[in-house]
Amino acid sequence: MTTPAIPPEWASNANYSAGPDTGTATKVDPASAANGYIRGVAAAAQAVNYELNLCTRADRRALQIACLQLRRVDLEGTAITDTAESMGAVQRNQGTPIVAVKTAQAFGIGDAARFTVQGVPASITSAVVDAATDGTRIIALGAGGNHNTFSDDDGVTWTAGGAPSVLTERYIVWAGFLSKFLIASGTSHVYRSSNGVAWTDASAGIDSVGGLAVCSVAGGRVLALTISGTTPAFRRSADAASWSDTLGTVANDTAFDEKGTVCGNAGSLIYHCGRLNSGATIQVSVSADGDSWFTLASLTPQGSASFASRPRIMMCQNTGLLIIAAPTSGNQCALYASTNGTDWVGPTVLFPNPATTAFALAGGRLFYAHDDMLFASDGIGY
Repeated sequence: MTTPAIPPEWASNANYSAGPDTGTATKVDPASAANGYIRGVAAAAQAVNYELNLCTRADRRALQIACLQLRRVDLEGTAITDTAESMGAVQRNQGTPIVAVKTAQAFGIGDAARFTVQGVPASITSAVVDAATDGTRIIALGAGGNHNTFSDDDGVTWTAGGAPSVLTERYIVWAGFLSKFLIASGTSHVYRSSNGVAWTDASAGIDSVGGLAVCSVAGGRVLALTISGTTPAFRRSADAASWSDTLGTVANDTAFDEKGTVCGNAGSLIYHCGRLNSGATIQVSVSADGDSWFTLASLTPQGSASFASRPRIMMCQNTGLLIIAAPTSGNQCALYASTNGTDWVGPTVLFPNPATTAFALAGGRLFYAHDDMLFASDGIGY
């Protein structure tokens, strides 16, 4: 038996889809918590499911809370030379180091509160914004030079990637079903490459891209979130070349303050979050295809604060852990964690408010860059 990194929800369907109780709730609070189960009296399956899910839910909650507790990681005598609130982080495979990438330095991070300087990213001169891996190669995306650089040895040696023709760096993902890396550019382009050496402009004319996510249903899908206006608008593609405009909308789509952000890790689902009604709430939605969207959760800020600007939702490529970084009024940033998109813990509040690009997620751990310091959670392990 393999123990999962995150304890799964037990009886995850709200209602039974098979068996004699089809259509009724899968979990029911036992009628008598005082007496518990009584000898000789059969317990209803719904009550047993309720109790079992309490155990796994408590485990998940503890792990989620740990993911939001940031501590400084460093190596005495080693300085982080880039003070920008921007970074990328990836873990190629289980058992390999987590590689955090900033301008001019790549850091190898293990379970201890220490890092090592692995190597120097090539052809990026400022603001590393994202990173992705296919399990062998790591590609970092940033400003300057060719805007991307790759490493095949966990960040020790770096080679300048090929130069996309027009690029304002934004997001990079690995689309396994295409065997390609994809870069979404703020200049209304998406680029494809199998190795980071040669990039093909595969979608000239797509709206300015404000998010990129991958899911694996129906042979694989790439979802792009466009950013003009405030109503969330999605375009879907099976090949990152031909984009569909006939997609569904999230609930309350006209009440969003801006389009929000999307994430996915090539699993079966894609997630969206955005601010509603002048920062009163954050709505989290989910889709398996970009057409049908379901609301999972509504988050409210701490105290009398309001959500002050566009929140960012991130998904760990290794574990599926979800993190939301949401700037709030009072120069603060609220962090939330979830393992399923429905149950969220938080907020953990950072002050003063960092840029949402200061965060990265890999190996079940949250990373945060502040000035010349690097912080990380203990996380869920992987």
